[in-house]
Amino acid sequence: MHHYMPVIVDAYPEFTRTFGGAPAIGHLLRTAEQDELVAAIERLLNEKDHWRTCAVNAHTAVQPFTWTSYVQRLLADVGELD
Repeated sequence: MHHYMPVIVDAYPEFTRTFGGAPAIGHLLRTAEQDELVAAIERLLNEKDHWRTCAVNAHTAVQPFTWTSYVQRLLADVGELD
């Protein structure tokens, strides 16, 4: 995502908790069916404007996830344990 790559991913709980149900970053699959996966891939490959939108949104979505921000969140969480 950081390198402008739209995602096609199962909507597993941690992903949706982190990024929401935001289909603007790519495609969140509801099932593991082949037809759904094929449709998601074809849409990204055939609709260039959709690809560009998802790519930019995916890149933007991961901007807060740097090592610095991770360490700050970790230290804040550890501080709450006291």
